[in-house]
Amino acid sequence: MDINKLRDIFIEEANEIIEKLDVDIINFEEDPSDKELLNELFRGVHTLKGSANSFGFSRLGEFVHHFEDVLDFYRSSDESITSDAIDTFLQAVDVIKEVMFVEVDDIQDLPNGYHTCLDAIKSLLIPTQGIVEKIPEEEVLSTTDLGEEFEEFAPLATPQEPAPTADVAALACKLLEEEFLYNITLTIDSDIYFRGFDHIKFLNLLSKEGTLLESYWDMKNVPSLEAFNPECAYIGSISLYLASKQPQEAIQEVFEYLEEHEYTVSCVAKSDKAPPKPVATEEVHYGRRQEDEVVTPAGQPLARRKNDAQSFVKIDTLKLDELFDSIGELVIAQNFLAENEAIMAMKNESITKTIGVLSKITKLIQNRVMSLRMVPIQETFEKMKRVARDASKKVNKEISLVIEGGDTEIDKTMIDALSDPLIHLMRNAIDHGIEDDAAARAAKRKSAIGTVTLRAYHRGGNIAIEITDDGRGINKERVLAKAIERGVIAPEEELSDAQIFGLIMQAGFSTAAQISDISGRGVGLDVVRSSIEKLNGKVEIASKENEGSTFTILLPLTLAIIDGMLVRSEKDTYILPTLSVIESFIPKKE
Repeated sequence: MDINKLRDIFIEEANEIIEKLDVDIINFEEDPSDKELLNELFRGVHTLKGSANSFGFSRLGEFVHHFEDVLDFYRSSDESITSDAIDTFLQAVDVIKEVMFVEVDDIQDLPNGYHTCLDAIKSLLIPTQGIVEKIPEEEVLSTTDLGEEFEEFAPLATPQEPAPTADVAALACKLLEEEFLYNITLTIDSDIYFRGFDHIKFLNLLSKEGTLLESYWDMKNVPSLEAFNPECAYIGSISLYLASKQPQEAIQEVFEYLEEHEYTVSCVAKSDKAPPKPVATEEVHYGRRQEDEVVTPAGQPLARRKNDAQSFVKIDTLKLDELFDSIGELVIAQNFLAENEAIMAMKNESITKTIGVLSKITKLIQNRVMSLRMVPIQETFEKMKRVARDASKKVNKEISLVIEGGDTEIDKTMIDALSDPLIHLMRNAIDHGIEDDAAARAAKRKSAIGTVTLRAYHRGGNIAIEITDDGRGINKERVLAKAIERGVIAPEEELSDAQIFGLIMQAGFSTAAQISDISGRGVGLDVVRSSIEKLNGKVEIASKENEGSTFTILLPLTLAIIDGMLVRSEKDTYILPTLSVIESFIPKKE
């Protein structure tokens, strides 16, 4: 595979890992006893380190290397993870995102906070290092140098001795039918560990392709213990003999991440044993296997066998878009065929029935293809946990985020555009909605911890996303007075509650007494409205003072299909999007 294509695959998978780190850290903070979640974090960072070093992203590799050390310490010990450590973890994820951007664009300068965060990560291990308990004198057994103690034994074989030569003929005798004998030589550079690999990994990969018969290791460059650097590979070369039925190209693919000078693969022998004789035709029994003849109760599906695993395929979104466009053209062509006056005038029952069947099949294909675009909104909701945590810490409020309806499916293109509006609404609910302190909430007989609920569900032919808080609610009189003061409405105008609440989504409109780091400038809700309108949706606001507010985002299930209204003017027929229709009526004839 082309190295550039491999690089693109790595970047895509790395971004997925980084996005998941945020969610996993927040979930672990909620349940610190979940060691498996901590192991998942470690595996993600470990994978990211190995892949980053493989593609020369050394700065990213160095950073996640130290992050991995910290995670490895916590997962292998009973040390509790403090809130400050969680803050450092989340800050590290932010830095990883920025370093990833720097590496991909080949920018020389490191992002701001790189070294500060790296020092903070290293500091998490400082309390665990250098702590040595004082041993009572009577418990000290010996101070003799271990080297001196073992001098009396026979000396080890010197590593300068030449490696023995393999007996290829003897090894060839061990081959099974249709097997090849390969000689593989590895002369890997000393930076292999920083690139995320080691020699054992390659041996494990080779063992999946065949059987390792013999190996010879050149250890003459390994220094003494005093001069030994654990981050450096001193093994000069390894000569391996592998028995495998795989072709030479398949064996070479095992080393596709190595440089060409670091390995050689050559076929030195082939098995001369005859393949087994084919089974005679009369010995073959046809029919179902005995295990397939098990009778199951009516209405119950057969149990899935181990080899019937579900599989997934990643598809380029551009190919999906082309498929959707083609299906759209098919639907239009089918409708033209069904409405063709010449065909309708024929009044042939067979043709009418065929067109009806074609219409059903076209509709079925359209629905199946449209389902490919639908993904659960749970992943987007999970990202809001980080937003809620950061916002609550900045305004010093205790917040509980409740997520409901995460399995509700929505168009993938809309998922990507929903992130910013949801972030603005979450920050608005925490900063403006929830009361400033626990005493104010206690006075209203509320829990000291504010609750923000993120909910998704289907409403008619739309999807509804609600952001609800149990805070102070919206003061209608204050909003109305601010709107009159800014000239948005005239003093004599009479507005419904929904219209008054809608005023807060005007550009630059804010009733905040002071501006904070996350809201109060009057731009957030305006961005929400404009972003949602681009998705052919709308925002509804409901609020009750001292009880809370609910912002509801209403969106079509997909952007690929737009419902339309047929309008005829004389001999011309037009289709108007129903979302653009405010009112419709039939005029009376005069």
